[in-house]
Parts: sequence; structure tokens; C-alpha cells
Amino acid sequence: PIERQSVTWLSTDGLEWSGPHACPSGINTWRWDVAWHDGVAYSIGYSGKDADGTLYRSEDGQTWTTVKQNLFPGGHGNEAALTFGHDGTLYILLRAGLGAHVSFGTAAPPYDEWDWRELDAYWDGPEHRQPARTIEGIERDLGGPNIITLSDGRLVGAGRVRGEVRANYFLIDPEEAVLTRLVGVLDGSSYPGIAE
Repeated sequence: PIERQSVTWLSTDGLEWSGPHACPSGINTWRWDVAWHDGVAYSIGYSGKDADGTLYRSEDGQTWTTVKQNLFPGGHGNEAALTFGHDGTLYILLRAGLGAHVSFGTAAPPYDEWDWRELDAYWDGPEHRQPARTIEGIERDLGGPNIITLSDGRLVGAGRVRGEVRANYFLIDPEEAVLTRLVGVLDGSSYPGIAE
């Protein structure tokens, strides 16, 4: 039986939309986030048939094909946000879910070989670096993750910590796999957006 179906709507101006477009690869999975690079869309499916994580790609946003199955480190993952560096490197900020910790993944084209690391954090100031898993509220979780690449190449991420309706914004150093919290916003969505 079909329990869920991932679909896409498309727009060139944000006002007029086409869709929904339902590709057979989206049956019994839940795709989270879409990032475009050089005219190609990428998204990560989790849950259902993609419980271990699957990276998909699409050249038209309607028909999706598999790039990498069993993507999640140790088979544990959940919501996953994607962004591309200026050199084409693909970065993933992963809400790890039960049995794992918040992770950061990097891969070069064609995105089938991944390096995964648990994140450290400067959560309460620059003098105290600690594993993200030791911070209350994000021991395992960073809900509703989002990530973008700024025009100067820096990565900015956002997400919710367990037990709070708070959007936290932070810089991510991909070389060090460390995030530096910039601000926590009490009012607003627990699934934050980011725009430069």
C-alpha cells in the first residue's frame, strides 16, 4: 500500500506554480529540502523505503532518480538540509534521530562518496567548544534543519532544539565540523527559513 507520496510544485517567479508532480520514486518516502546546482535539483528521502537515507536528483524537478542509497551514517537519519559550496561540494546538515547524533556530511561530485562527522559547537560563546551531543536539547536532535551558502562562501544553518519552540541560527565551519551559534529566536517558527 502507498503510505505517503513525495511531490513537487514548481515556479519560476514564486507566484505561479505548476504541480503537484508525483514521480514513482517518491512513493513511500518523505523527501526533505531541495537544493539546485547547475540546473539539477537534489533532495534526500527518509522514512519508508528510504529509512537509511537516499539522495535523489532531478533535471526538471518532476522526475527523480537515485544518486546514493544507504546515505545516512550508521543507517540513522531524519530531516536533512542541503547546500552547495561554490566549488560544487554538497553539504548536508542532518537531524540524526534516535540512536545517533547531529551530523554534517560532505561530498564532491558525483556525490556518491560521503564523509560524515558529528558536529561540535560553540553554543554559549567562543571560549567553550563542545560536542553538540552534550548540549541540552540537541543531544540527538536538531529539528527542522536548514542550511544555505552565502555569497562569500560561508555556511549558515538553522534548526530547533528539543523542548523549545526556538529557531537557532549558526555559522558552520565545514573544515572543522563545528557550528557557532549566532542567535536563538523565541518567537517564530520551529522550522526556520534562511535568506541572505
